[in-house]
Amino acid sequence: MSVPGRKLFLLVLNFLSLILFSGTVFGWTALSQILVKENFYSERCEAGPPCDAQTAALNAAFTLASTAYGLSSLPGGLLLDKAGPLVTIIVGGTIGVLSVTGIACLRFTFHSWHVDLFPPMLVGVAIGGSLIRFCGYSVGFLFPSHSALLIATASVLFDGSCLVFPVLRAIYSVAEYEAVFGGYAVLGLILFILLPIAWKMNMPEMQRVRAEAKSRQQTGGSIETKTLLQQMQSLEFLAVLLFSTVQLTHSNLYIGSVNDINAEIAEKTKSTEQLLHVNTLVSFIIPMGFLAVPAITASIRRFGNVGTLQITNALGVVVNVLQLLPSLWLQVLTVCVFAIFRAFLFSNVPQFNAHYFGVLNMGKIQGVCFLSGGLVNLVQNPLINYSLLTLNNFNPMLVLCIAVTIIPSCACAALQFRERRKIRETLLNSPPGSPPMPRPRARSASLVSIASMGEGIRRSSSLGVLASPMHGSSTSLQVMSLCPSSSEGDLADFDLDRHGVSMVEEEPQTSYHREGAS
Repeated sequence: MSVPGRKLFLLVLNFLSLILFSGTVFGWTALSQILVKENFYSERCEAGPPCDAQTAALNAAFTLASTAYGLSSLPGGLLLDKAGPLVTIIVGGTIGVLSVTGIACLRFTFHSWHVDLFPPMLVGVAIGGSLIRFCGYSVGFLFPSHSALLIATASVLFDGSCLVFPVLRAIYSVAEYEAVFGGYAVLGLILFILLPIAWKMNMPEMQRVRAEAKSRQQTGGSIETKTLLQQMQSLEFLAVLLFSTVQLTHSNLYIGSVNDINAEIAEKTKSTEQLLHVNTLVSFIIPMGFLAVPAITASIRRFGNVGTLQITNALGVVVNVLQLLPSLWLQVLTVCVFAIFRAFLFSNVPQFNAHYFGVLNMGKIQGVCFLSGGLVNLVQNPLINYSLLTLNNFNPMLVLCIAVTIIPSCACAALQFRERRKIRETLLNSPPGSPPMPRPRARSASLVSIASMGEGIRRSSSLGVLASPMHGSSTSLQVMSLCPSSSEGDLADFDLDRHGVSMVEEEPQTSYHREGAS
């Protein structure tokens, strides 16, 4: 079936807004190098720039901006739910374009007027990007059969937007500062005139989608249909909240300190002449997380949403372990692992929230998660400054990051244990004479893996058969409990989407193999 032109128009503009403006503030490494060349905060260097005091002043602005990104998430989610994506994109686009325009004028205000507008302008870029990102997720619900793919794509494009400042830095090498950022502001002005028009054309359908979701909420059953307060009292919410809080701060700490850590390693290994090349590679590799999309999809299919959060935790630990090793060129491998970690982080949080909490509350839950991460992110600047100026050693900070990872890991492990226990209880309590569980035509690997082992569990009194990995969810259990002995046709007709089954798409199962069949 062909897609209406108005929806394609919105989709293209939405993708452009995400890649160009949603997360540009996290391309901080390249922007800071431009500002150092422009001698911002050079007056703080007693022996001339660059110096640690100049770096600390620039990092303070980034800390404010990355914290503002998180703090604005909850108001952004509430604005999106209350006023809709049309109003939200107008507000976010206006803030973003005005802030970029302010950055374009910084050299004049800083050196001529001696007024430092850089921190508020960078904060504006972050807040505008946060609102633009939230609207980017909303587009997925206009394409129900491809919503998971579009949510994942929005996350990856957000991650790829870190490449904007490295590209601007390359242009800056052959153009004036004002021309680079002024041109970027003009591009934003054109985009955010067209994007609200595209949203206006599609608002009737968006309102219909939300009305249908509200009617489904009245049916009850899965966690998706519960009230926001009830969802926030669940173990699922605790797991994603702790995960987001710790790992968002973890990601920002790496971005805010990677140049300083690499400089420390270069000094220890006497390889300072290679430092510029490594830092250049770092700034270009960080946004390349989109290459990890196949791995993210495969992980969700194989290990489920919670298992993929655990993989993300493990990747974060690997990043810090590699940073502890005193090898400058090894940090190229480190940033590759970080790019994968970051792609997993920003793809899995919205995927988890959409899976468990649904379209009506996804924005609010996401806002709370990023708000918590923004508050904890306030430790970033003191921690980096303490490591840089007082200790002159980043190893204690890296060890602390590794140790703190145990917090979200334990919460996710508790959720995994509960879900597997429910699966065991459901399967073992099935009547001995009931037919084996069919392999449903679901979009979740969870149901397929559960169904395939169902008959073997019924036939065996040994719990050894339960030792194989089971990656189900509480939603899967509700489907099974509603039809524990359904026929194949009955289960195929069951509306899985209404009950929050994972949106990772698989090929329909058209034939089924039962153990012992001949």
